[in-house]
Amino acid sequence: MTMLDDRQTAAPWPTAYPQGYAVVDVETTGLARDDRIISAAVYRLDALGNVEDHWYTLVNP
Repeated sequence: MTMLDDRQTAAPWPTAYPQGYAVVDVETTGLARDDRIISAAVYRLDALGNVEDHWYTLVNP
């Protein structure tokens, strides 16, 4: 049994961001100092978490 087995309804969406927010994702070759960023993305979401716009690029492919 897990902690979510007794949940009957979905948790409410957080209301801390009434104007929406952006999520930034950066992919790297590792965590060492000499590793590199290989891609970056930004997703803009509305207050309900629906994607409104997005941007993605490879970095120095």
